[in-house]
Amino acid sequence: CTFPMWDFDSLEASQSGLFESWVRFHLTFLGIDHLQVYDSDGSFESVLDPWVRRQRVTYIRKVEELFSPDLFGALAGRGKCRGCLRQVAADHCLFANRHSSDWVMLLPGPDTWVHSVADGADGDFRTFLTAVRSQPVAHLRIRGFDFGGTHWLADGCQGPSSHLVACMRRACREPAADWDLAIVRPASALYLGRAVVAHLDDAAWMDAPFERPTSLPEVQWQANRYIDRPQWADADAASLPRCACCEVEDSSFASWVLPMLATGVEGPWRVI
Repeated sequence: CTFPMWDFDSLEASQSGLFESWVRFHLTFLGIDHLQVYDSDGSFESVLDPWVRRQRVTYIRKVEELFSPDLFGALAGRGKCRGCLRQVAADHCLFANRHSSDWVMLLPGPDTWVHSVADGADGDFRTFLTAVRSQPVAHLRIRGFDFGGTHWLADGCQGPSSHLVACMRRACREPAADWDLAIVRPASALYLGRAVVAHLDDAAWMDAPFERPTSLPEVQWQANRYIDRPQWADADAASLPRCACCEVEDSSFASWVLPMLATGVEGPWRVI
């Protein structure tokens, strides 16, 4: 599931094809069965329509109007507070999938890409999750690494022809301290956030709900977050803060995913 997104036209003008390649990668190459996309202004409807018709995407058109039409719906209609209900969207995703999905992952948006650091293009996410399903864990945590360090204006990455993954090839040495990706069993999860998870077995431990080892840190898989970029709208790219810790050259992901995306060939584990 995603957090609420908005203004697809600005995203497309800044990074042409980024969103489509992000959806296609996670649904066909990575092998995610289904994506639940939350929109704030309805602007992602057309680009997602082919996936909706193939029943690979569930699309929530205007999330603020769904949950709070008189307050947050009205604010979103004026371009205000579009991200204010993102935790509500995460809760909706969790409970909507409670008895229909084995696992639920919060995948914030097209700046975050999950992949196997061990197997590269051969990484099969579905097979991995099927194997882990038999283990006594409530949720998994995929380590997140920030990528950036490339100056867009200097390196020709400021235009729509340059893919985010192609430009951002400098990573931080250590996983990000303030975020990771959680994958939960929705049948037993109480809460799903970007960095916090609670599940039903914790209810007996409410004084110290996270004492028991209910999660399994995962090192085979990684989430790349591309943070050193112009904003999707009309921001001045040269004035944006840069990733201070992005010092390690790392093109391992870009070296295989970009040619694969360019071919249009889909992963061998695609669900028909």
